[in-house]
Amino acid sequence: MAVRRLVFGVVCMLAAAFAATAAHAQNATRGSQIYGQSPWGCADCHGSNPRNDPESGQPSGGVKSGTVWQNILLGINGPIDGHTDMTDLLKPFYDQQLISDADLQDISAYLQQVFNGTGGGGGGGNPGTISAAASLGFGTVNTGASNLQSLTVTVSSAAVTFASVSISGAHSGDFSVSSNGCNGAVNPGSCQIGVSFQPSAAGTRNATLTIASNATNGATKTVALNGTGNVVSTGTGQLSAPATVTLPDTAVGAQSAASTVTVRNVGSAAVNVASVTSSSAEFLLTSNACSGATVQPGAACQFSVAFKPSTAGARNATLSISSSGTGSPQAVTALGNGTATGGGGTKVLAVEYYNAGFDHYFITAIPDEITKLDNGTFVGWQRTGFTFNVYAATNPPAGSSTVHRFFSTSFAPKSSHFYTANPAEFNTVLANPNWQYEGDVFNVPMPSADGSCPAGTLPVYRLYNNGQGGAPNHRFTTDLTTRDGMLSRPPDKAWVAEGAGIGVGMCAPQ
Repeated sequence: MAVRRLVFGVVCMLAAAFAATAAHAQNATRGSQIYGQSPWGCADCHGSNPRNDPESGQPSGGVKSGTVWQNILLGINGPIDGHTDMTDLLKPFYDQQLISDADLQDISAYLQQVFNGTGGGGGGGNPGTISAAASLGFGTVNTGASNLQSLTVTVSSAAVTFASVSISGAHSGDFSVSSNGCNGAVNPGSCQIGVSFQPSAAGTRNATLTIASNATNGATKTVALNGTGNVVSTGTGQLSAPATVTLPDTAVGAQSAASTVTVRNVGSAAVNVASVTSSSAEFLLTSNACSGATVQPGAACQFSVAFKPSTAGARNATLSISSSGTGSPQAVTALGNGTATGGGGTKVLAVEYYNAGFDHYFITAIPDEITKLDNGTFVGWQRTGFTFNVYAATNPPAGSSTVHRFFSTSFAPKSSHFYTANPAEFNTVLANPNWQYEGDVFNVPMPSADGSCPAGTLPVYRLYNNGQGGAPNHRFTTDLTTRDGMLSRPPDKAWVAEGAGIGVGMCAPQ
């Protein structure tokens, strides 16, 4: 085994402390995931096809011996034929119980399938399926400028091997693949393809993105690409903004999460922005990086608006952008719907856990996760004794905001979960290839800009460990004493408050 990066999925499968216990029924599916995890899986050294170990120069090589899991353990605990590569790489993690016997048993179960011809690695078994949006739109873009979009491809049921990504069609030259995370074998989950649009002429521009793979639901998947080119007269600046921005339904007196509005200079000269104003106090500018800014051709500025209805029903306002550009002021219509307070939604309990080995906190309202954390299936986690109410993600009350969860394995040997109900924060993390989107986990009311929560709710304080220990971690608590204690730790151990007001990340219904 060549000395490269960590193998067996230490970071993803084990550093999150969800390793299985030593005695359990062998799980070939899990073994396949550990073997093929990229990076840092067995495949990183032995190749994605166990039947063709590229290091050994012969079919199976030393991989086949791993069908007996104790042979893998021998390679961890001592030299094989005088070679200590496996020992040097893996023994420290085995001694720290970051690699368990159960993991080795699952890998061996997978290899047994491969070499018996019943699954994976070219020995049989069926690939999974893929799905993606039918089209990808880029809006209106000035000629000479570009717009980048990300396409998420979902892999289901089993691994899929991607062969190529290509662009064809009438205006294929206006579109290009800027990044490709769907390359080679991809296990169930998702991957992203970045596509850039740079129109060469005015008008509608169309092309087709083709994804070739061995997916069982089709060897090719096509996605329609479309955008509009815009030519601006030489020497003039002009701002472009969306015609409308729609805020989430919000209870009367409560304040919604903010939505970000992007204002772009589609002209060929710089534009000085004088002001951004709202015609109604119900639509609040929570941030404004446009007023006073000079926006260069092709560049953009942003401002954010939140909705705080004073009465129920449909509400609207005009957001005016005054500038030196052509056609000033630009107008954006803000729309929202005020809802009557009280009622709606199913309250569930979010439970907090702590892992002393990783010095990380973790919250979940998912019953299956709570059960496995409590019974030790996920090793090393203990309840802290703190809980708070949230709304179930299914049929949440109007005006509540969705909390999204991400997971990252980029902080070896640790990993991290991240929660947010902020749309701008969500979009930023979603575009970061180091974070995997796990889904929507629950709903909550959101605080006002000053950190106050709606009547009948408690503030949930958000704390950040400032990257201590090499991996980011957030803690959410309704206990003010706990919050103050973490903020007052010695400088090298102190956490940082994040959120509205004094650091309120969300609100907990009572």
